[in-house]
Amino acid sequence: YQLESLLGVGSFGAVYAAADRQTRQPVALRLLPPQIGGQAAFDSMSLTDFQHPNAVSVIDVGSFEETRYIAMPRVSGSPIQVRDPWPVERVLEFVRQVSAPLIAFQKQFDLQHLHLHPGNVFVEEVAGQRRYQIADLGLASQIGAGQLILDAIREKRTTPEFLSPEQLQGNVPSSQSDVYAFGAMLFQLLAGLPPF
Repeated sequence: YQLESLLGVGSFGAVYAAADRQTRQPVALRLLPPQIGGQAAFDSMSLTDFQHPNAVSVIDVGSFEETRYIAMPRVSGSPIQVRDPWPVERVLEFVRQVSAPLIAFQKQFDLQHLHLHPGNVFVEEVAGQRRYQIADLGLASQIGAGQLILDAIREKRTTPEFLSPEQLQGNVPSSQSDVYAFGAMLFQLLAGLPPF
């Protein structure tokens, strides 16, 4: 992959606009932080095998020297913005689209998102219709990222509003953690601000 420009830095490392050297296709390349990049238990199959129209797919998982990376299609949409309450009809459409890949991924691999927040949900216009897509589905589950998320909160690289109480306490998260995060997002969509 040929790196082009930095798209952003999150709890799970920097994301770059890049291009596949063989196909020349544009991709988004996440470079995992060293403290998680070398974990042998990382199962790439559950990431690359899952395909859903409302989830950003994973094209490739690999490593170069000591850096592990995850390649994804470059999303044309942008993270959702919540400055004011959304109309109920739009919230219902959000619920239908965003809950579907969460449920399907849990059923297929018994894994959760565990870091669900508005910055991980992208929206784009497709044929005049909004399409929502979840990014980083399964990544936190795979890397056991509880401590990494807490470190990101302390370093102000992420916000705690959408993390469940058990995650904030450093305990083992579960599917209920995603239910909490999803509910917190719905509260923000309907009220225009996070619950806490």
